[in-house]
Amino acid sequence: MATGDEQATPISPGSDGTPVPAGTAVIRLGPKPPLKNLNDPGHAKLALGQAWEGLFAFSESERKLASPRLSVWLTALTTPAQAWLLVGANWKNVILVNLRVDQVRIVFAPGTASTPETPRLDVVWEQATTVDSNDPLQRISETRPGCQGHCGIDGLYRGTKAQRGKLRELLTDTVQPGDLVVLTDEQIAQFQAAVTSA
Repeated sequence: MATGDEQATPISPGSDGTPVPAGTAVIRLGPKPPLKNLNDPGHAKLALGQAWEGLFAFSESERKLASPRLSVWLTALTTPAQAWLLVGANWKNVILVNLRVDQVRIVFAPGTASTPETPRLDVVWEQATTVDSNDPLQRISETRPGCQGHCGIDGLYRGTKAQRGKLRELLTDTVQPGDLVVLTDEQIAQFQAAVTSA
């Protein structure tokens, strides 16, 4: 799987909301399109090895953030196995999509006569958090391996509903052939084994 042009110098996480370095790549994990809805256009796109808009839909927890960002992981600091574990070790998360940061940053939704165009998307550093085992309603800083690579795609939740849909559509267009991978049962089992050994 391509991972973009990773920089030769080591990367250190920046403060929350600051841009990640240019020339890097991020990964997003998600489930296949729902089997209960075979009319979901994601099924046809997945069959062609293409990304679909549903991969970039916000989760309930992401929508509730003060600054909603789509959770992704910098490949220079987080492996696919680490990312899979950090997002909950869910066996349904078998889709791994690679995004080039420089391509993400050119995406914006055009305006209309009554609505201005949206700002361009960005990929920014974001502190990874996890549920507090002592209080399920609270979140605390994540400390497991790979957490340093957490970042977010900023700007997908701006503009009108139509513009937000357009942003997701245009984001899928940045995914190049070979950048969407369906994880095999063997790969998931290896990821799961890492849970028990961690």
